[in-house]
Amino acid sequence: MAVRNRQAASCAFGPSSDSARAMRAVCSPASFIAKVSPAPPDQRLGGSIAAHLMAVANGASIIRTHDVAETVQALRIAAAIRDLQ
Repeated sequence: MAVRNRQAASCAFGPSSDSARAMRAVCSPASFIAKVSPAPPDQRLGGSIAAHLMAVANGASIIRTHDVAETVQALRIAAAIRDLQ
């Protein structure tokens, strides 16, 4: 996905410039999550994690997040659940 205006892109999924095969996801809690589920900025972590889990499930291999520990934990739990099935 090409993004012309950074402010217009609230959740962008597309090929990473780092690798022809890598897929990246960048979701802005300030816009995308607030539009879908209005909440104060300090209460949008769940939305950020949900967006990242969906991105990885759909092929993203690069995630940009400020909440690294929480996102890694969620991704590990999701992978463990997937592996149980």
